[in-house]
Amino acid sequence: MQDEENEYKEQLNQLNIQHKEAFAKIQKANEAELQEKEEIKLKLTEEIRDLEKLNKTVRDDKENEEWEKIDTIKEQNKEELMKVTTIGLSSKAELTLTNSNFTKKKKEKDTVQRELQELSNQLQTELSLTNNYKNEIDSQKNEIEE
Repeated sequence: MQDEENEYKEQLNQLNIQHKEAFAKIQKANEAELQEKEEIKLKLTEEIRDLEKLNKTVRDDKENEEWEKIDTIKEQNKEELMKVTTIGLSSKAELTLTNSNFTKKKKEKDTVQRELQELSNQLQTELSLTNNYKNEIDSQKNEIEE
């Protein structure tokens, strides 16, 4: 029984040693795997950080390009608006001058027409008087001849 007990203790001891060795082996494998995973995590974290920086740089560059395009278009629109405004103001000034000249010429025409009408009236009056005088002269001539 003592031999069995010793054998049992020896087997238990052997089993304990195997268990410790297996546990140590598994623990070492787990530590190695953990270390590998940690390295992968660090690489991926660094890669993510680099991609975020690249994304920010690309996004900022693209945004700056678009703002430059917008500024260029805005300047072109300002220039076009200035041209159209200048043309509009010139046209308005020309229209104002034309309208002023038209009004002036119309007044002159109306004045000339009134003067012509007055002169025509005076001429009619003079012709009428002349005819009256002529008739009177003719009448007096006829009287003298008689």
